[in-house]
Amino acid sequence: MAAIPAYRNEGPWGYIALLRDAALNLTALRRPAVRDMFARQIKVTGEATLSALVIRAAGLGTLIIAYMIHILSADAAYAVRILIWAVLREIGPLFAAIMLIMRSGTMLAAEFAEMRGRGELDRLRMIGIDPLHYVVVPTLAAVTVSTIVVTFYFQLLAVGGGILISSLLMDVTLNELAEHFFAMATLSDILYTLIKSAGFGIGIGLVLCAQGLGGRNDPVAQIVSRSVMQSIFAVLLFNAAFAYLVFGVALFGIVKVP
Repeated sequence: MAAIPAYRNEGPWGYIALLRDAALNLTALRRPAVRDMFARQIKVTGEATLSALVIRAAGLGTLIIAYMIHILSADAAYAVRILIWAVLREIGPLFAAIMLIMRSGTMLAAEFAEMRGRGELDRLRMIGIDPLHYVVVPTLAAVTVSTIVVTFYFQLLAVGGGILISSLLMDVTLNELAEHFFAMATLSDILYTLIKSAGFGIGIGLVLCAQGLGGRNDPVAQIVSRSVMQSIFAVLLFNAAFAYLVFGVALFGIVKVP
């Protein structure tokens, strides 16, 4: 099992190795100290992001419906169809992941950089505690779970808030919009979101751990900036790859399966 800096130095293969070793050691979550770390990271990543989503999510849902009905003169059914496609499948998971990176990822990256700078990882090894078990495994699990929860929370606010506000501000009833939504939304939309948000969370967690815990002796601000940029890149890369695998297109249809 490699030291955390070694994962970072191996480039993309290092992230794969870190994910493999973390997955093989998920049983560490059975330990009380590791579970406490997991609960703490859930609190850090989840609560900090959820508080920033309410207005943004409801506003996005309202904007989509209003644009489709008033600007494009679409009927309510078509507007709701676009809402489902945009919020449940594409914009919702992506927006939620980026919000989590900006709100919570920065805090975790800074915390990890300071832990490494203070020599806490070395002290853990000296007393026989593997940082992979105590820090990486609970963090990776917590960021993944938080990303899934934040995504569904964002979607609930975007769809529910958008439908409610649109019914109050436009010439369309709440029942009409709600009926169209429940008639068109499917379990495949939920499964698609679940897989995508989990992939986003894993990518974000890997970058934060590798960069924050295994980075060079750079200033904390530089480590945080690098962690944020690489997390966003990881999210966008997974988003393009997932769309290519599921729909045969990537980069908004520019790349297609032969």
